[in-house]
Amino acid sequence: MYIYTDITKTMKPLLGLLLLFSITSLTHSLQAQHFDYPIAKPSTTWTNNPSSIPHSVIFTDGSIVRPILLRGSLGPRYAFGFYCKAHCYDSPSFLLSIFIVQTNNASSIITSQSLAFPQLVWSANAARPVAENATLAFTRDGELILLDSDGSLVWSTATSTKNVTRVSLARTGNLSLLDRLGVVVWQSFDHPTDTLLPGQALVEGQRLVDSLGEHSLSLTSDGDLFAYIGSDPPQMYYARLRYGSLDLPRASSAQYMKLDSDGHLRVYEWGVKGWAVVADVLGLNACAYPKVCGTYGICSNGHCSCPVGASGCYSFLRPVNFRRPDLGCSEVTPIDCEAPNYQRMIAFGDVSYFNYVDDRAAAMGGVGVEACKQACLKSCACRAALFRYGSDESSGFCYLLSKVYSMMDNEWEVSDFNSTAFVKVQIPPPRVGH
Repeated sequence: MYIYTDITKTMKPLLGLLLLFSITSLTHSLQAQHFDYPIAKPSTTWTNNPSSIPHSVIFTDGSIVRPILLRGSLGPRYAFGFYCKAHCYDSPSFLLSIFIVQTNNASSIITSQSLAFPQLVWSANAARPVAENATLAFTRDGELILLDSDGSLVWSTATSTKNVTRVSLARTGNLSLLDRLGVVVWQSFDHPTDTLLPGQALVEGQRLVDSLGEHSLSLTSDGDLFAYIGSDPPQMYYARLRYGSLDLPRASSAQYMKLDSDGHLRVYEWGVKGWAVVADVLGLNACAYPKVCGTYGICSNGHCSCPVGASGCYSFLRPVNFRRPDLGCSEVTPIDCEAPNYQRMIAFGDVSYFNYVDDRAAAMGGVGVEACKQACLKSCACRAALFRYGSDESSGFCYLLSKVYSMMDNEWEVSDFNSTAFVKVQIPPPRVGH
């Protein structure tokens, strides 16, 4: 439903989220085709070790890449193969991945091991890394099959009946299986992970999910773009209608867009000092992300703190780590559903939730503050109630939260509503004397 373009910096309706920022570099015309190896044919097997994959590179951060396919031979280029993240000496675990590496056509090798660390842009087995001596087979039937070192099946393209004749890594970073007519049977662009590459579409039914599996970005059939943090149900922190706009910088070298583990959607670009962030696409303020101050933390002008009681002490919530307020807060006494009589709702005025509260998720509308509090107390799963209203406190919106992420100061002059956060706490029962 959106087209991102680095040239006009506009967004237009389309079936999908299409990134058109350029990955070409100033030296694109100098590429030497005979140095790369972007295509493989069936009945080929690669074993994840330096003997089977001789183009194995160890970087100074401890990461390892073993490319099976490499497209291009000068500058930042895409490769497909086994990738082990930084510090993988002791217990290496590998992802079958597409990654960007720096190449040199004069020596036909991957270079800049101390600066151009591999940039992971897609993986087949993020949930189940494999060990040394795992194998990737491109079978006679035209199927890619990943087996761990013990022979167990980890992943496959399920294309054994599709008459596949070759696997190819395109200049766009798209890994494709093609039949004898050159028709794409399977492609990595149809299975996005946490990253979008230039020319890749995000369509209805697909989503980006960060590497920790907590944040997601998706499109609706109407072309609306939403970002959520996972809980039950997921909580929305960003919404953009299809006629909104997202600005991207003009590309001067290789770029990719990634949904990071902190919920930010960032554009990364290769430059003289290595990879750097050139855009924070969602454009939210520092306090508007759901994990900026951890669970129960309150964000104020980019600074984090735990809610304190009337006495100014941590009566019910305390920092997880006093030296790291951004890690959030924990309950002094855990909620006990078997002792509801010892539960209370503690009010924190002029406090709202992170950036976006979905009105469709409101448990109740047109209610007063007391009804909101009682609704949370009556629900074992509820951990906090957010109550907001305009000019009439007796007719507001009540949001019940089963998990409490970061809260933030509410500036009613900006938000145009009043907001109070009610956090459920457990009061220790009185000790019974003997």
